[in-house]
Amino acid sequence: MCKNGISLRQMVTIIASFWSCLGVQAAQFAGGTGTPEDPYRIATAEHLRSIDAAFGQGDPHFVLVNDIDLDPHLPGGRVFEQAVIAADAYSRLSFFEGSFDGGGHTIRNLVIRVSSPSDRSATAAGLFAHIGGGVGWAVVKNLRVEVADVETLDGRGGILAGENYGRVVNCEVSGRISGSFETVTAFGQEMGGLVGRNVGEIIDCRADTDFVRGRQIVGGLAASNSSRGIVKGCCALSDRVYASKGDAGGLVAINDGIIVSSCAMGEILAEDSSYVYGGLV
Repeated sequence: MCKNGISLRQMVTIIASFWSCLGVQAAQFAGGTGTPEDPYRIATAEHLRSIDAAFGQGDPHFVLVNDIDLDPHLPGGRVFEQAVIAADAYSRLSFFEGSFDGGGHTIRNLVIRVSSPSDRSATAAGLFAHIGGGVGWAVVKNLRVEVADVETLDGRGGILAGENYGRVVNCEVSGRISGSFETVTAFGQEMGGLVGRNVGEIIDCRADTDFVRGRQIVGGLAASNSSRGIVKGCCALSDRVYASKGDAGGLVAINDGIIVSSCAMGEILAEDSSYVYGGLV
């Protein structure tokens, strides 16, 4: 019997359970312990889909160690019906905290089709639904997402993330994103090439899209940049940024924050002249 009243057998059981949990956690990834010094290593599509399982264990850290192809036509591939990472908008554990270092690698052929307007977990669509949102600053950096195809209904949509409350640094995306042109629900609609809504920092990023389009608020890089938002050293190149009944901007549609040393190129269309649109904002 130990001093605190726990028997030796109970102590062995606790230790065995602890190491069992660690073993299960480690098996989900290609190694690492999830600390800043030893992040979980993401090497496959399955590892990528397992990231949410590490939530609730502090602020886990990840590093991509391979390029990953999410083509639905590949064996084991799929069309996602919501964000791949941090999809549940109504769970505190869903907000991605910690860090994700792309290591200069690429995630290709992400396809998302959100089909249910009543699915609250799909109100933020992209590779990530929500970056940050807690006390700390989540970081996503050094990542490329290529040839993405995202279709959602309402809420926030971006190839990288629906919403960013943290820091997005040195990331690039290419592909297309669109929201419904029909009347949207109470969630509203914000579509951006990189992120839908920015409440954090976007630094040295690029969005190169075939089109970004939707009904309400549409921007080549971000639909909106809040009063706490910073966009610095970024560029959006889009063949077309189109809003059927709302505001459109080549870089950002609605800006209440700070934009520094950034650019936009491409065709900007806002069908309803009662709204506003501009080449940059």
